[in-house]
Amino acid sequence: MNKHVKLAVSLLFIVLIVLAAAITRFYSNTGRSTSDRRESSEISRRLAPDNEGSRIFSDSNGMYGVIDSGGKVVIAPEWYSLSGGNGLYTASSKINGTILTGCIDGEGNVIVPLIFSEIKKYSCDGFVFNIARAASDGTYVVFDSGFLPCFASSWDSAELDGNILSLTTDMGRYEYSVSSEGFIFRNAEVDGSVMNCDFTALVTSGVLLSKLDPSMLEKIISGTQQYLGFAYTDNTAYLSSIGKADDAVIEKLFPEDTKIVTKSITGISNVYIYADSYDDSSPRFTVSVTADTAVTYNDEGGKPSALVGKYTAAVEFRGDNVGSLVLTSAGFREKAPAYPAPQSTEETEASANAQ
Repeated sequence: MNKHVKLAVSLLFIVLIVLAAAITRFYSNTGRSTSDRRESSEISRRLAPDNEGSRIFSDSNGMYGVIDSGGKVVIAPEWYSLSGGNGLYTASSKINGTILTGCIDGEGNVIVPLIFSEIKKYSCDGFVFNIARAASDGTYVVFDSGFLPCFASSWDSAELDGNILSLTTDMGRYEYSVSSEGFIFRNAEVDGSVMNCDFTALVTSGVLLSKLDPSMLEKIISGTQQYLGFAYTDNTAYLSSIGKADDAVIEKLFPEDTKIVTKSITGISNVYIYADSYDDSSPRFTVSVTADTAVTYNDEGGKPSALVGKYTAAVEFRGDNVGSLVLTSAGFREKAPAYPAPQSTEETEASANAQ
């Protein structure tokens, strides 16, 4: 799946959570008569009360509901499992033969749709959050204590080790430290590939990570690899998937050199991302990448020759979120290959005589 498409799908996934919750709430409210169940519920076991005095209970059928401080049933016993309190509960129900989990409020209204195979609650230094695994594709969504999404995307994996939350996508690995203040972005590794050459951008600067998120980083690296594909092949199709500023300046590798026959990347190293400061309000980010390059060219005598070298590109982006992020300029610092010095007349004659 195209990286930009996956990003759009991830954002759409979060929107669908909200829509699905509204739809589920509507059908839940119109498709059952909870008043009758509340009046006839037989309570067989009560759990400890929450801060509001409400208690989770189970009936004789092993189904769970909630009673208020006065003993009145406020959530009917129709849930396979129920946990939480203070007006917010993780709840499970059987849907089409599968037990699925979501979140309901203190009146039994669904606020997070029942689309997850599990939801686990975590606490670090008093900061509470939830990690939910989607039943459909196994991706993960991180919710805060109020079951609002913490990130604008879903994840291939989500694991907590001590106070470090590790998140992954098919393009990167991200670490957040968790404290009483919430999540702090502390480390990112983003993978890219162009012309069968793989590379990884490692970002550990707290200042830089405070201005970026994983979606922005992936868009920056994706744009960089697309630019490199264009720079070496002259194929403008590489640029079609890059969001560009109207006044973007994008240069090929050695655009004025007519001696070059072919150019190709043989390796990529020294990938750095740094923030630039400008007078305008939009943050700017530059990717510096060094490419091992093989060039074939016609020398002064028209003879085919080859050389290798390392050349550095600077790819600049502008924007303060993934939606506004655009490429503003891209080009190589070197304007020509490091050609060998031409031979003198004496050297040329000596070489000819030796042959």
